[in-house]
Amino acid sequence: MKSILEKYVESTIGMNVESPFHIETVQLSAVHDEYFSLSREKDGNVIHIPYANVVRIVENPEGVRVGGLFHQKKTYPVVVKIGHIVEYIPA
Repeated sequence: MKSILEKYVESTIGMNVESPFHIETVQLSAVHDEYFSLSREKDGNVIHIPYANVVRIVENPEGVRVGGLFHQKKTYPVVVKIGHIVEYIPA
């Protein structure tokens, strides 16, 4: 995974940071041996994610197009999907 992401350092990519089903725009800022770092466009927070959390990486030289019925479609050179912990709150 490191070798795939290294090509996109300092690039804008798509990633499901907050929600499993919503791809947002992030800046890939660094790629390390055990994790990668990104900054979020909306708040500037830097987030460090271990490779063990990555479920899928989708890469396409012509761009990976994301978006749905109620969202504007966006195109990224690479999209990273991470696994999320399901929060269960008993009623």
